[in-house]
Amino acid sequence: MNAIHGGTGTLVEKRPVVEEQKKTVAGGPLNVRNFNLLFGGQTNSVIGVALYLVALPTLVHGPLHGNASTFGIILVAWGAGAFVGAIIAGALGKRKKGSSCLLRVCSWPP
Repeated sequence: MNAIHGGTGTLVEKRPVVEEQKKTVAGGPLNVRNFNLLFGGQTNSVIGVALYLVALPTLVHGPLHGNASTFGIILVAWGAGAFVGAIIAGALGKRKKGSSCLLRVCSWPP
């Protein structure tokens, strides 16, 4: 459908206005690669921590022939290391201005 513009006399093509709709991803976030990477990493991390919490008492009371105080000392050392590591990671994460790593990984739908 062509028409002539009244003011300039040039030929103008008229196109119908079509509203663009967002495509939905079939299967939800499980079909988004970044989400799968994040989910897989977090799942592996949780499984590793759970296995550690089972293996630590077994190690202390088995081959090391320790008692409850030995187990407590090892557990406090592990907790202190995790606490200090979290503080350092938080400080390093805040230093980077405009950092939105989690938002970029979890941006769904793409």
